[in-house]
Parts: sequence; C-alpha cells; structure tokens
Amino acid sequence: MESYPCTSCGLCCKIVGLVLEQQDEIKDPLVAKVVKEFPYKTVDGVCEMLQPDNTCAVYENRPDLCNVNTMAKLKGAELNEYYKLNAQICNSWIQLSKLDHSFLINLEQFNHAD
Repeated sequence: MESYPCTSCGLCCKIVGLVLEQQDEIKDPLVAKVVKEFPYKTVDGVCEMLQPDNTCAVYENRPDLCNVNTMAKLKGAELNEYYKLNAQICNSWIQLSKLDHSFLINLEQFNHAD
C-alpha cells in the first residue's frame, strides 16, 4: 500500500488536544518526545491547522505526531500492519463519534496489500 487510506474525517485533528493534555502519561519515550514537540495550539482540543474541509493547512510539513509513516518508523513497525492498526482505531473513533459511515476505512484492503 502506497499511503495511509485517510478518509479526512478530521477526528485525529479534533482530539489532538486530549493527547497533549495526557502527555505525561505516555510510557513510550519516543512517542512522548514526538508529542512534546507538537508545535501547534489547540482550541477546545482541535488543532489550529485543521481547515473547515477537514484537511490540514500544513499537511506537507505536518508534525511527526501527525505522520503515520514517521510514527511507524519510530515504533519500528511494519508499515502495512501499522496502517491496519491505525485504520482499526480510526474506524472505532468514527463509530463512537457517530460520524457518517462513508468515513470508515475499508479494512479489507489490508488483506490484499503487498
């Protein structure tokens, strides 16, 4: 799989403030470092770089915390497996948030990835 199959629901950008608030509880030192380095402000938990269409204003230069590929490398994870795990988490958030099901990521694609 070439890239993470993000559906632009915006939830990760809308809850990043919760992650930042709980940064002292993060056990993994690499993840803790990445969280502490997050450079943007949040308003009611929402990243200030989230645009009205749920895209990122700084996507090409987004922080490591927001980059699935970078986080997979830091964790030493196989990329397709990391994508699959993140997609499962995304789908859970989408369902819990009662967003339209069109935002769900098709998990079947991970069974056929190279």
